[in-house]
Amino acid sequence: MKKWSAHQPALFSPTECDDIVAYADTQPGEHDALVLTAGKFVVNPEMRRSKVRWIDRSDPALNAVFYRLQTFGERVNSESFGFDLRSFPKLQMAEYHAEEKGHFDWHIDNNWTGDEPMGRKLSVVVLLSDPGDFGGGMFEMGMGAPDLRQGDAVAFPSFHRHRVTPVTRGIRRSMAGWFLGPAFR
Repeated sequence: MKKWSAHQPALFSPTECDDIVAYADTQPGEHDALVLTAGKFVVNPEMRRSKVRWIDRSDPALNAVFYRLQTFGERVNSESFGFDLRSFPKLQMAEYHAEEKGHFDWHIDNNWTGDEPMGRKLSVVVLLSDPGDFGGGMFEMGMGAPDLRQGDAVAFPSFHRHRVTPVTRGIRRSMAGWFLGPAFR
């Protein structure tokens, strides 16, 4: 591993970010975010307070978005990590609202539960909101994180600790996806 994360400024333009948010808002299935606790996915507002929607890779409206994220992730993996990656199946659209004290405490994205052959190996996060539209909501990583602007992406190993600090004003929107692969050996 050559570095802990890779930052790509302006992977998406502000207009593209607004279009992604507008499209996500039309999709059904918004719910309180879940966290993995003792092998089960549960709502835990002390750990995470946000709303999420899932968008599957098969959604033709976001083909270009998936392609750009996959190209970025594969390049980062090739240059820095060399993980055995097999798929990039879904995107999670997340909203953190100030009035709900939206946040996501320190965590890792690995989801190895023992009964799944593939787990999250490489995480990719894109800030969809303009940082001027919300307060707080900083993306932080244990080994340091870039100051994200609207449309910026960051990729990092899914076992790397990170968080979103509490949002104090407005709404912070982001998009995350995970490259899956077999267990590390």
